[in-house]
Amino acid sequence: MKLEELAEKAIDLANCFKKINNWIENNKDTDPNFYEMVDCMVEYGKLTKQYDKYYQKAGYPTFDNGSEEVEATHYHLALVSPKLKEAQSELAKMWSLRENSPFFSDETVREFTSELSMRTHIAEYNVPEDKKIERLKKEILCKTAGIYLYIWQVKQTNPDYQYDNEEEWNNLLQAYEIYKDTVGIEVGYSSDTEKYEGPQFGRELEKMHAVINENYKYSDNFNKKQM
Repeated sequence: MKLEELAEKAIDLANCFKKINNWIENNKDTDPNFYEMVDCMVEYGKLTKQYDKYYQKAGYPTFDNGSEEVEATHYHLALVSPKLKEAQSELAKMWSLRENSPFFSDETVREFTSELSMRTHIAEYNVPEDKKIERLKKEILCKTAGIYLYIWQVKQTNPDYQYDNEEEWNNLLQAYEIYKDTVGIEVGYSSDTEKYEGPQFGRELEKMHAVINENYKYSDNFNKKQM
């Protein structure tokens, strides 16, 4: 893909983000649409990946780091790509408009969004070559975000609420298993307290899935299936 084509995609993405931001600014008392926000971040990550692939072949441009002219890397994509910078700025604005929502005080949500944000901004969002798996990955990320938010929203007025959409939950878990089996181990993580090996964002997704399951009406049945 040519640089001009990437710039056009960046412009389209920036315009999309602007429309969402305009709506948020006119509806500040609403809860964040976490599904939509994750969707936007994924699309930005897919675009930064395309920019990175282009520059890897064509050569990265240089920029002044304050003391000398240096060659950019995948960490500097928006800095050396003006149209991508516009999209990045609108995406950052979207999250800043929602940062004070009590929803984002949830530690599991923060871990998920932090990892996703970092990988998408530095062109490390892994885009599966198989288009079906690419769509499945995005669906899993967005659907997990959507269900997590929905449970949180209902519990604001009904603390005893238990999520009971069995079909939706089972479909998400099945999709995640297919995704895991297909992409295999992409990430390895080890510390004194935990160890993880699996697909990208799997560690964060599984933590969110655990919280969803804690609030799932049929969690006993789910746990029996897993045994």
